[in-house]
Amino acid sequence: MVVLKLADGIEQALEPGQRYWLVCGHEQQMQQRFDACAEVLNALAPGAVGALEGAGGLLSNLRVWENMILPVWYHQPQSMAQLESRFEAVFGQLGLEGDALKRLAAALPPGLDRERKRQLVLVRAYVQQARFLLADQDWYDWITHAAPHACQEVFAHLAQSAPLVVVGVGAPALSMQLQEIIPMPQTAAY
Repeated sequence: MVVLKLADGIEQALEPGQRYWLVCGHEQQMQQRFDACAEVLNALAPGAVGALEGAGGLLSNLRVWENMILPVWYHQPQSMAQLESRFEAVFGQLGLEGDALKRLAAALPPGLDRERKRQLVLVRAYVQQARFLLADQDWYDWITHAAPHACQEVFAHLAQSAPLVVVGVGAPALSMQLQEIIPMPQTAAY
């Protein structure tokens, strides 16, 4: 168990396999809290935070392959063979292999559509063997309602062993079965 502790009165114990919704009042606060969570979680598990952003969260000047391996390779040096094996395995689950996979691996993110970028951040989390999953509301809505079934299966597998924190505006729908994280009121010490 790990405790997520943010400066604005947010404190939540995170359990593997559990899903949490961090309540935000507006879009700007959502991005600020997403960034704060990423910073805290990355300090706890360098290179092992699966950042799942609806807009993609990929570096535009790096090829897809580099975007997939650099976070884990920088923080947790592993052999290229291990990383390549996980990269190919997850894309095999998603139905992309051979020349099509080679073309995608060599592509730059600006030339990819939004759906593919959403898939790529999921692949990156898989390659990283993420110990924490951090999603924005846009990406979580996509994976739960519009993503291909194969993506949903990869996500479900990852979410079984890692806590998932979704940062979103307002409260989650009851059907999502997520635990809410809300800021605790600050009390003055007398």
